[in-house]
Amino acid sequence: MPLRALAAAVLILGFNLALTARLFITKYTNLTGSIEAAYISISHQWMTHGVDLAGWWPLWYGGVPGQNTYPPLLHVLVAATGHLGGISAASAHHAVTAAMYCLGALTVFWLAWVLAGTVRAAATAGLLFSVTSASAWLIPNVRHDLGSIFRSRRLQILLVYGEGPHIMSMTLLPVAVILLHFALTRKRPAWVLAAACAMAAVVLTNWLGGFALAAAVFAYLLAYQRLEGWLKAAGIGVFAYALAVPWIPPSTLQAIRTNAQWIGGDFKFGLTNLLWLAALVCACALGEFALRRSTVSPAIRFSATFAMLMGAVTLLGEWFAINILPQPHRYHVEMEMALCLLAGGIVASLRPRWSSRAMVALILLSLPAAYVMYRHSRELFHAIDIRETSEYRSAKWIDANMDGRRIYVPGTVSFWLNSFTDTPQLGGGFAQGIVNNNLSGADFQILSGMNAGDREGQIAIDWLRALGVHAVETSGPKSTEYYKPFTNPAKFEGLLPALWRDGDDAIYAVPQRSASLARVIPSSAVVAAPPRYATETEVLAPYLAAIDDPALPDASWKWLSRSRARIETHIEAGQVVSVQVSFHPGWRATANGVPWGTRADGLSQLVLEPASAGRAVVDLVYDGGFEMRAATGISAMAFLFGLAWIAKDLLGRRRE
Repeated sequence: MPLRALAAAVLILGFNLALTARLFITKYTNLTGSIEAAYISISHQWMTHGVDLAGWWPLWYGGVPGQNTYPPLLHVLVAATGHLGGISAASAHHAVTAAMYCLGALTVFWLAWVLAGTVRAAATAGLLFSVTSASAWLIPNVRHDLGSIFRSRRLQILLVYGEGPHIMSMTLLPVAVILLHFALTRKRPAWVLAAACAMAAVVLTNWLGGFALAAAVFAYLLAYQRLEGWLKAAGIGVFAYALAVPWIPPSTLQAIRTNAQWIGGDFKFGLTNLLWLAALVCACALGEFALRRSTVSPAIRFSATFAMLMGAVTLLGEWFAINILPQPHRYHVEMEMALCLLAGGIVASLRPRWSSRAMVALILLSLPAAYVMYRHSRELFHAIDIRETSEYRSAKWIDANMDGRRIYVPGTVSFWLNSFTDTPQLGGGFAQGIVNNNLSGADFQILSGMNAGDREGQIAIDWLRALGVHAVETSGPKSTEYYKPFTNPAKFEGLLPALWRDGDDAIYAVPQRSASLARVIPSSAVVAAPPRYATETEVLAPYLAAIDDPALPDASWKWLSRSRARIETHIEAGQVVSVQVSFHPGWRATANGVPWGTRADGLSQLVLEPASAGRAVVDLVYDGGFEMRAATGISAMAFLFGLAWIAKDLLGRRRE
């Protein structure tokens, strides 16, 4: 590396370290309302119980497959860091995400250097990525949220909004493009495997990063490759998915695609969205054609197309409420990256004298911006004693008193709960991964009470009972819980006994005949179809009566591991076992060595159909089913193929 490049990289890294230095040594911050709590919960659970990406996760949403909790790469890295460093998941999460923030500017620096071929392009892109936020200039909502056009939006989304996975995916994205470039230009199997792994790593970190990577690869191919390169890149993309498929199988992709359309707003994807995407692709192709005719460098053409894609997705949503993709406003930081790369390419294309002047001007203008950013970084957060928060206090009470029974908790308590306890909850931290499609309507009804009238409390209780919940926590106006999502937190007063109160926080018992998740009921009481509207809990009445009927046999429930459970009961003809766990085709049941049938009821919970009547010891196992077995085999074969290809190439080169 030339000395000038090394000096520029060190200065850029040093500034980013100055912005994030305190985060490396902070365990808990005052920003308890951010989603990072859910990410810390995942890492804490994996540190405590071991990483099981293909197993069942019983703690959220009535249970979800492990790969549906969140793309796993950041959490695996945090768990490993916590184990190796002997530190908590919270400390490890902050250290890893701060490191990823700092490295992000360097990977942008590297991408600009590789594609433009000059230190000036790299220094310009890396510096601008560190000290500017173009979205604050272009988007009034971002400017208002930041409070100044000279503050860092990227730092804000890391610290205030807790988007560590998003930050990490942005750090890995330039690396993936670089390695793809090497794979297509150096034509060695090792580069192909490296590119495939890097592309998989982006998607295994964050779903937003996955789309941004697709946009960046499209822009790169348009600027640098002909048909042969496109075909090879497609092959590398398929190879990348084959490597990653156990952690992003088709069922997970389908869940994300479906749920993302309603998370954070109404983002239904249909023909209109496809037409907008097609128009955007055509505009990029026309822009590339025009720029190519004017002999603009490939580096500028790449970054211009990337900026057009990310800018259109973001700005059409922000300025005109045209949502091409779900949550389009969140792609504005990728837009900033593309604009910084474009600026680097433009500076590199200037004549040497003007390029030098541009660099000097840029450095001089960056100094006051850097000072403002540094001052702002000191104001964004401070360390706290987590024991003083309602999230911690309620979690510790729950841990001591719920004995592993499912609970419904609000807002940030839901995010933080599994950082401090193994108690399962009806909520969680990543609603895009839900496999029970009834939970969103039930959750909205429980919190809002909309159209329920004076039956608001009873309707909420009916849903909680039907979904296997044994207690519910509310947070009132004076609670330190951040979101306070209950429209009427007093709805359970007089209907449910209070178990615990702490200021404006309260936990109420939800009556259930048994603490077991398994209930023997008549097959006629199984919920055949969900209510049309969440207020119509009359549909649930036969089921609720059955699970409370003392004349029906008891069914014990014991988790043997997170993916295995045992039920002991006595069952008669015409009866089934209702299990208040989310249905998934990956569940298998056997009783006394004989397979039992498994299916979903109208609430998308598991129903076990006995092979015969009498005493039964039922072993329930989640193995992911055929999909997971096929995915694991495909991934293993892809990896072995890659290694064999590299070995063959190395042997061939030695013989030469």
